[in-house]
Amino acid sequence: MALRLAAAALVSTLIAVTAGGFALSHAFHRSVEAAFDQRLEALHRALVAALRVGRDGAIGLDRGLGDPRFDQIFSGWYWQVEEVGQEGMTDEVVLASRSLWDQTLDVAGTPGSGPAAVRQIVDGPTEGVPLRLVARTITLPDHDGPLVVAVAADAAEIGLETRRFDRLLILMLGGLVLVATLLTLVQLRWGLAPLRRLSGDLDAIRAGRAARLDEQRPREVLPLVRAMNGVLDHDAEVVRRARAQAGNLAHGLKTPLTLLAADIADLPEDRREVARRQIDAMRLIVERHLTRASAAANAAVIGARTPVAPVAADIARSLERMFARRDPPLSIAVDLAPDLESRGELDFRGERQDLEEILGNLMENACKWAAARVRVSGAAADGDMLLILIEDDGPGLTPDQARAALQRGRRLDERVPGSGLGLSIVSDVVEIYGGTLALTASEELGGLAARVTLPRAEETGRRRR
Repeated sequence: MALRLAAAALVSTLIAVTAGGFALSHAFHRSVEAAFDQRLEALHRALVAALRVGRDGAIGLDRGLGDPRFDQIFSGWYWQVEEVGQEGMTDEVVLASRSLWDQTLDVAGTPGSGPAAVRQIVDGPTEGVPLRLVARTITLPDHDGPLVVAVAADAAEIGLETRRFDRLLILMLGGLVLVATLLTLVQLRWGLAPLRRLSGDLDAIRAGRAARLDEQRPREVLPLVRAMNGVLDHDAEVVRRARAQAGNLAHGLKTPLTLLAADIADLPEDRREVARRQIDAMRLIVERHLTRASAAANAAVIGARTPVAPVAADIARSLERMFARRDPPLSIAVDLAPDLESRGELDFRGERQDLEEILGNLMENACKWAAARVRVSGAAADGDMLLILIEDDGPGLTPDQARAALQRGRRLDERVPGSGLGLSIVSDVVEIYGGTLALTASEELGGLAARVTLPRAEETGRRRR
């Protein structure tokens, strides 16, 4: 938006300055021409006043015009006096400035004798140099017939002065545009500062550093901030209600299943085993769909942030106690880089209970199959993703077995306790968050490696620009 506003201001400034520049240049050109003509008029009047008729009838000057350029040959400043012939046309030059040398001024027609002189552009004695000329027909006492008095000057002087003004005008207007642009950018930066602050606060909410927007804002953006806070509060309330309903539903379904499991104790052995399996299947289906519904609600929470290291460490301690009687003893190593943890690069952009569901199932499976070692590591993946790797030193899986293990309810070895839904539930939760789950061979421990990618929370202290 700042770029569009700056571009619009720059275009508007350029249009206004260009129009003003043309108007100033035109007005100055007209003013220079008028001043030039007034000067020629003044010289013309001085020349007429200096004309005298001698006793012999010859026309001459009783004083000079005071401008030495009239005495310099082909200087560009000239005057001449012509007699008007019988047919009303100029006939013979009777007096001229020394600057004309042996040339004459070509005065077209016979000018009038009124106060308004004839102004025209004529060719000067120097080829290619036009002259601006002022001429008037006068009569002198003691002289028979009218005279045409003309004063001319090099018109290039007008162009020289106007070009000098135009260059100065361009420099001044260019500086004005530059200053106006800089002031506009400063104004935009100052004026849009509340929106930049709002953007940063929204990034903080998305990164989990804040829950609501601060309402200490300028009056113009305060309604927007309040509306956004209203949306955030509404979303939080929707998620809270969804969690509560999921919990109520879980309680409402699991309680009857528990009662059914207790009632089948009096059934015959064959029927009791069938009923037990059906109840277990129903319980697992309920658990799976409730977990998926809860994860879907949690994934919609804006700003959820969960550090991976504490969750993995808590699960590791619980599993070490669960498998404390293993022989040989089971070692669970949580190997997460401290520098990445401190910058928040290993923070999951989601709810803690969903991360516990993912890591809990994967780490428990690893402990079940491991010979002695389980290792949990993590790193920042490409883009805004987080890679978590759970490895064990167990027998591992073939590619076909790895694909089959992710199928719902599929158990590859009935001797190991479990429902077969753990990996399927993990896959569902990971998919809801836009991540991936893959089972491969562990290069370091030699067993199975579960590779999970999940959305990564923004680094602590970093803001999007």
